[in-house]
Amino acid sequence: MKIKSGILYAFTLFKNLSFLLLIITIPAILSCCSISPTINSSESTAVPSNPSDVTGSFSSGFEAISWKDAAGATSYNIYYSTNYGVTVALAKAGGLNGWPAGYRVLDASGKSASALIGALMGPNTYTYYFIITASNSSGESASSSQASIAVPVLAAPDNVTSSYDPVNGNITVNFTAVPGAVSYNLYYSSTPGFAITAATEGGLNGVGTGWDSNITTTNYTTPDGSFPRTPNIFFVITSMGALGETTATSTEEELNVID
Repeated sequence: MKIKSGILYAFTLFKNLSFLLLIITIPAILSCCSISPTINSSESTAVPSNPSDVTGSFSSGFEAISWKDAAGATSYNIYYSTNYGVTVALAKAGGLNGWPAGYRVLDASGKSASALIGALMGPNTYTYYFIITASNSSGESASSSQASIAVPVLAAPDNVTSSYDPVNGNITVNFTAVPGAVSYNLYYSSTPGFAITAATEGGLNGVGTGWDSNITTTNYTTPDGSFPRTPNIFFVITSMGALGETTATSTEEELNVID
């Protein structure tokens, strides 16, 4: 009887100790070997909302666009056209940086919600219509409402005066600056009523007939020796904007280059 009681006591003690050991070891096992669920960040990121408060303006030869930030955007897409009612499909058909329709992609990281998108490779006589979308790893937002930028026609220089330096064989021209112009071109010939194409055939800084480009001052002197002592020289000046050269020219001027 005593042996049986001892066996029962030992079995009960073993069972209790095993249970206690299990209680102690289970938290350690769970803490050590627990598996955290993997979260796919791309699946949890929402497509950005479409940009709002889109506006555009033209200043100093460039188109400036601004809009309100779209939460979660990593880039913005500007779709533009010279036709009213621009769509993403229409702009994409024009290609990246295309003309007269196209699109541009701007990295949004570390930048404010604005873009200077000048030099769209067109003349200065258009209104640009554009829409903006926001993108991230989950996709592209819907389009913003359409906005527009009216690009003013670039004028030709006026109030042109000139003088001849017989010692150095050059001329100096003065004229009034044109708003929006970034540079000017001077075309000259010894023949009155000449075409610009005829002047360009004389070459850059040509002698007697030719043209000078990238003039950034309104008081410009041609290179020495560009004007030998021929009876007369005729010239016109054009304006260059960020979008190209104006088709308008200054009034043709005549300058006597003989003392």
